[in-house]
Amino acid sequence: MLPGDNPGTGSDASGLSRRTVLRNAVAASALGTAGAAGGMGTAAGEDIEFEETEWGYKRTDFEFDTSREWPTILRKEGYAGASRPAPNAYLRMSDDVLIALRITYGHGPDGNYAEVTASIRGTECSGGNFDLYDRRHAWDGHEIIEWVAGQPWSNGKVGMRGCSFSAQTAFLVASTQPPSLEALFFGGLHADIYRDLIYPGGVQNTLFPLAWYLYGPHRAPESSWDGPIPDDEICTRHQTNRYGADDRPNNTEYLKNFFLDRTYNDWWAAHAAMAYADRIEVPYYQYHMWNDQETGPRASVLFDAVDPEPRTVRVRKRSAGAGRPPVFERREVIPKKLVASTGSHCSRGFESHNRAAWFDIWLRDKPDSEGLFEHRVENYFETVDIRDGEYTTVKRGDAWPFADTEWRDLYLRPDGALEGTEPQAADASSAYLSGVPRENWFHWAPDATDAPRSIRGLPDSVGFETDPLEEDVVVAGPILADLYATLSGTDTEFFVSVNDVTPDGRLAYVQRGLLRAQMRAIDEDRSYYTDDGRMYQPWRPYTNPQRVDPGSTERYRIEVFPVGHVFRAGHRIRVQIHTPPVVDALNGYTPEREPGVVAIHHDTTHPSLIRLPVVDPDEPVGDPPQACGVPGGFPCSDPVTDGRTLRQSVEHADQLDDEALDGHDLDVFGESVVDRLDTDTGGTTTLFD
Repeated sequence: MLPGDNPGTGSDASGLSRRTVLRNAVAASALGTAGAAGGMGTAAGEDIEFEETEWGYKRTDFEFDTSREWPTILRKEGYAGASRPAPNAYLRMSDDVLIALRITYGHGPDGNYAEVTASIRGTECSGGNFDLYDRRHAWDGHEIIEWVAGQPWSNGKVGMRGCSFSAQTAFLVASTQPPSLEALFFGGLHADIYRDLIYPGGVQNTLFPLAWYLYGPHRAPESSWDGPIPDDEICTRHQTNRYGADDRPNNTEYLKNFFLDRTYNDWWAAHAAMAYADRIEVPYYQYHMWNDQETGPRASVLFDAVDPEPRTVRVRKRSAGAGRPPVFERREVIPKKLVASTGSHCSRGFESHNRAAWFDIWLRDKPDSEGLFEHRVENYFETVDIRDGEYTTVKRGDAWPFADTEWRDLYLRPDGALEGTEPQAADASSAYLSGVPRENWFHWAPDATDAPRSIRGLPDSVGFETDPLEEDVVVAGPILADLYATLSGTDTEFFVSVNDVTPDGRLAYVQRGLLRAQMRAIDEDRSYYTDDGRMYQPWRPYTNPQRVDPGSTERYRIEVFPVGHVFRAGHRIRVQIHTPPVVDALNGYTPEREPGVVAIHHDTTHPSLIRLPVVDPDEPVGDPPQACGVPGGFPCSDPVTDGRTLRQSVEHADQLDDEALDGHDLDVFGESVVDRLDTDTGGTTTLFD
């Protein structure tokens, strides 16, 4: 049993008598107006009341809709949740903590669903303490589902949906196996908070994960971007009990592990969704964006790991002809589906695409009218909006990666080429200066400065590029950078980016992978291999850093995160290797190593390569829908080869970061780095001549 894997007990965090009747005047600006049927609007100055029930508290001006038995969707999250515009119920958990709920009716295309939104304990109006991804708040969801299923207005069937935090919560709730949970539909997940977000490749990410935790789910009311918190007494008491003078969360385990233990430990394992994947037994629909700048692109491993029980559904047998309804037959299926695409966090319409059809099957006993089980995996390319059919091609299959994937090796060559033939030269290598986080970009910076800054040809990076492609090359799956390298020091951090270079020289950032050299150890048994035995996705324990002997040549197999992308005819595929940038979209990597020299070998004994998952799409590739880079959610950079010295380029990047961040210097391009460059290079780029 994993830690905390039971409901547990505790004291009442609400501070309220169970017989209290609460009254407060709430302004309309705090409550807003009614949303879907069953919502509540409140005029200025109108009194509201909460009355005690056997299960908690209910607003007296809210009534359950018992005119029918509703299939119900639960969304449980830590932002606005049930608390904005206002809760209409508080449900008492088994440990006496009150969880804020908002119950509404008439959802879905035909108004057939009830929806229950819950605020995670320790957030917004809910009581209790917030503890990121702990089992107690997973069991809260379990209790909510069983309460909903037992209500006279429910048909006894509950599904869960969400994207990002609400999706992660749904996954963990499902792992407690509530008897009345029938299906999941979600996206924006991460499989392992350590591997996907905090320490990708063992490199610490100090920007988005830290900022999100400090100012996201358990923020104080005045720091919210979701509007004012309702002024009811239960909510106010919960807020008062939760925040100290500095408005910070009172749980610090996440921060302790973030800063004090950089190896994988029991805490990280217990808070990883992957640890509970074998407990997911209900129908599972996951949508995923390969360019997700918040929760990352690795969560496709969850789809591979979950194994829900087979179900019998009615699927389309054949069409009965024009104007006649389709014919259905019953068939046993494995009820899991992965739908992926280019795009940024929770975007491109996938959060609603197929949602009603999926829940209709499992909560309303409807047939599979959309053909969802014709294929278990769908990858859309260059999607603008899936709801409008705006994409350029698609690949479908029943496994991820696709069973017919051609794993194509492109070898790094001494002249900067990237070719399909193995190197012939002996003792060939390309060296760069590590420890300089020059290449960087910021996802939320102004348009003038948010493009990835890529000054090619400088000695703090090496690049390898194909000739212009003769035909489209479509890739879908994880990528491997298999590098042989020699370090001048005992450690370094690699950043490998795969890029799409347009005929006019612009560079579109496609995907990246990271690795701290001392974390290079691989668990061979848990890694993934092609049918002919080549590794394509390494699995690392991250438990035992291994010092690198300066001057020795080591093999570094670097996981470049999964992606789906079309490299078009006439474009070039480019691989760049350098120190992790200080800002990478919404991620930030603090350089920990002194500048040193890294030599990447590409000779007959050390054939460094990039392994691409090439697929044959089901439809001809259409014209690109938008400008370079935009379909993937990332902008393009113009080529900059202006002859600056390395020292000048570092100072220039520092200036750009000051401008992009409105004068708030990240203070990473410090004098120690510039002075070191002067010492090593004399202010020039002659180190590698």
